[in-house]
Amino acid sequence: MRDGYEIETQAVDMLAFAICHHVREEECELTMRQTAVLLTVRNKPDAVCSIAQSLKVSDAAASRAIDALQKHGLVRRARLPESRNRVTVSITPKGQALVGRLLQGVPDLAIMA
Repeated sequence: MRDGYEIETQAVDMLAFAICHHVREEECELTMRQTAVLLTVRNKPDAVCSIAQSLKVSDAAASRAIDALQKHGLVRRARLPESRNRVTVSITPKGQALVGRLLQGVPDLAIMA
C-alpha cells in the first residue's frame, strides 16, 4: 500500500508533466524539474535537501533547478538564522502568480496537488 508521501510526490510529478507539456509560458520556459520545484514550495518554504528528497533527485540537481528559478525571480533562497548550513527556498509573488496561471491551464489536475 502506498503512503501519503508517495501519492503526493506522484501528484506533483504528474502535474509538473502536464504543465510542461501542455502549457508554455512566454516569459520563461520551465523544465519539468523546475515546475516540480515550484509546485513543491508553492504553499510553504522548504529546505533544498527536502525538496531534493521529495523529487527523488540529488541535492545538486535540485539546486540547479532552484538556480534557474531564482534567475527568473520565481523563488528565493534564505539561510535559517539557527543554522548557517541550512537554506530554505520560498516562492516569490511572481512565482505564485505563474503557478496560478499554470494551474488554470490544467484545472482537472489542479485538484490533485
